[in-house]
Amino acid sequence: MSTSTPSSPSSKVTFDFTGRKALVTGSNSGIGYAVAEGFAKAGADVGLNSFSNTDEDHAKAKHLADLYGV
Repeated sequence: MSTSTPSSPSSKVTFDFTGRKALVTGSNSGIGYAVAEGFAKAGADVGLNSFSNTDEDHAKAKHLADLYGV
């Protein structure tokens, strides 16, 4: 009797959002920031949105813009 392990599908999925816009609410930390970064990495122009309006929030937006050119 032969046993084999099924191959798992690739967990690396790529998306192209070049030229698209994304507004991510709650994007100043946690999951929201990770989603915003994912959109930026995929080429989207991203708007970050949160209840706070701190220098740290602005620095995070600038970081994504500088890093991904969006």
